[in-house]
Amino acid sequence: PKLKEWSKLKHSMAEYKSDTLLGFIGDDLRYVMVDAQADTLILGPRQVMIDSFNDWDNFASQLNAESKEGLNQCFQVAGLSWLWFVSEKAFVHNAILGLIVSSCASYLILILSTMNIVLASYAMLSIVGIVASVIAI
Repeated sequence: PKLKEWSKLKHSMAEYKSDTLLGFIGDDLRYVMVDAQADTLILGPRQVMIDSFNDWDNFASQLNAESKEGLNQCFQVAGLSWLWFVSEKAFVHNAILGLIVSSCASYLILILSTMNIVLASYAMLSIVGIVASVIAI
């Protein structure tokens, strides 16, 4: 009961005693959330984010392995940060797929419109060079 009362206090450290950090069902404490900050940039490079995710996941697994039964339910979340590197992978994959599909379609259209495979190939080579310089490959 004292911990529940303490979690309801309103003063300078109220953010550490909010209902979201301590979970009660009736007077029983059911969970405790620990807030920690990583030194990883929120929108950092994909590999850095994956490494940070794996480090935090390994840390949570280690805590679970060393904890007693009932206290070994630790898991880590980072809001949308961990989801972003999954989205980033999809963006890169879809961009490459889009380049391949559009290049094939434009080459086919060049061949059909010029009826000359040599001229269409030179035109396609020019287009690939322009696209490569724009996206800085």
